[in-house]
Amino acid sequence: MFNPHTTFILKPDPSTGKGKLVYKATDPSWKKWKPNNPMSAHWYNADRLRSLIAAYLANERRGGRVLTVREFIENFRGLTGTGKQKKVTEDSDLHGKSLSDMVKDSEIAKHEDLLDAMQKHSKPVPAGLLGTIGKEHIVTRMAADHNVSPESIKYKKIMSQDAAEPHVLEMAFGVFNPEHEAEHGEVICGLNWSPTIGTPIPEFNRILGEMRIDRSDPVCVVMHIARPRFDFTDRGKSTIAI
Repeated sequence: MFNPHTTFILKPDPSTGKGKLVYKATDPSWKKWKPNNPMSAHWYNADRLRSLIAAYLANERRGGRVLTVREFIENFRGLTGTGKQKKVTEDSDLHGKSLSDMVKDSEIAKHEDLLDAMQKHSKPVPAGLLGTIGKEHIVTRMAADHNVSPESIKYKKIMSQDAAEPHVLEMAFGVFNPEHEAEHGEVICGLNWSPTIGTPIPEFNRILGEMRIDRSDPVCVVMHIARPRFDFTDRGKSTIAI
């Protein structure tokens, strides 16, 4: 449901040779934001940037690579060029400094100035670059895998262009085919292209109730959210605050 570019193969039972299922990719060229894409300075606040710098310094103390401020900056989107890096280090008064030089009296200093300069000299990431699954793929999967009548499916996408927390919200609703109308409904949720165990947003169940959608209804509801980070409220990462 959440990965249009991937083909999934369920292997058959080795004893019988039966049960093989193939879910073919609907769009092999589809792209999403990957962990190896450069970070955006706009996704950080001062506390988060300080924590990131502290992690790099801890790695240095364990024998890792010693970084200059300029080398640290080049990990961020829009700041890989030497000209931008020079502007950032000059604006934050950290030109020619190493990350360890930012430690004063056992505390990391000037990280707020550094963040301000990094955000000043880089552009926010448009929400669309995070990755939009799209109506066509979701409709295909709902119809093929979840017994939903294609003509009943309603789809909506909302994109937030907030620089600090851009997100893409995709929702779909559909009614089961007549031959499956006696079955209980399904609520399928995903965060950043991964399925969740249960509904990750407690308020969502309340909203479904207000819409008079019950588990016993023969319907399928799909929700997917893509954003740079989620604030989980439990150690099992099953519930988010939003």
